Amino acid sequence: MGLMRSARSAAHPRHARRLSRALSRALLYIFVFCVALTSLVPFLWMLDTAFKPGRYSMVYPPVIFPPGMGLQNFREVLTQTAQKTNFLLYFRNTIWYSFWVVLGQLVTCSLAGYAFARLEFPGRDRIFYLYLGTMMLSIWVTIVPLFIEMHTFGWYNTMWCMTVPGMFGSAFGTFMLRQFFMTLPRELDDAALIDGANRLQIYYRIVLPLSKSALSVLAVFTLLSVWNDFVWPLIMIPDPRLWTLTRGLQQFVGVYYTRWELIMAASTMAVVPIFVVFFLAQRYFVEGIALTGLAGR
Repeated sequence: MGLMRSARSAAHPRHARRLSRALSRALLYIFVFCVALTSLVPFLWMLDTAFKPGRYSMVYPPVIFPPGMGLQNFREVLTQTAQKTNFLLYFRNTIWYSFWVVLGQLVTCSLAGYAFARLEFPGRDRIFYLYLGTMMLSIWVTIVPLFIEMHTFGWYNTMWCMTVPGMFGSAFGTFMLRQFFMTLPRELDDAALIDGANRLQIYYRIVLPLSKSALSVLAVFTLLSVWNDFVWPLIMIPDPRLWTLTRGLQQFVGVYYTRWELIMAASTMAVVPIFVVFFLAQRYFVEGIALTGLAGR
């Protein structure tokens, strides 16, 4: 009897601890869910208003899922408003600019990250830290010199000013890829050198195929930056034929400032491609974030 009593008393604290951990985990999940729901409310409100008929967009109290919901606002944005704001043109311009900037960032940042991570040359670490220090510079410090530079080259109000400055690497992208490349075993380089491969062959035959996850992270971050950029297009491209989505949305709000259903429909069309890209690359994106964070060197 004494043994049974002692076994019961020993099992009771374990059961209490297990119950306490389960309760703590449940409370944590509830808290995270509430935070996520709070973050999603503006997006859900935008979607709901985008599909509403105009007479329900500003009523109080608000009506959720009113009768007559449909795609009429999106059709009006793409057709009837084209005389003042051409969203199809803005989409094409933004996709064009984003493609070249993302491609340039992937090439230049991967080359620089490979050099800083896998090659040995005098002053490598000092140069890297100096380059990394440029991340502390605000855009407002460099925007005037860049504006003068674009004027000097004759690229002001052309597609070149939207693509070329962003194609030649960034400190963040170089740092992230360097950290990832440092996690790859150096024995791969040694084996390839013994087989007669040069450094460039090692880069594009060994390092790049193993770095799809990190490259996808950089591609998504760069796409977000270019897609959402407003200041640079506002300063550099006054010609409406070269406007991006952010510049077009600003003009759209100024023209149709009382038509909130159209503004929300246009905003939805501008946001949806980013969500599509993220979900398509989600597996590589999450894997790249995790693996890049493991590099502690």
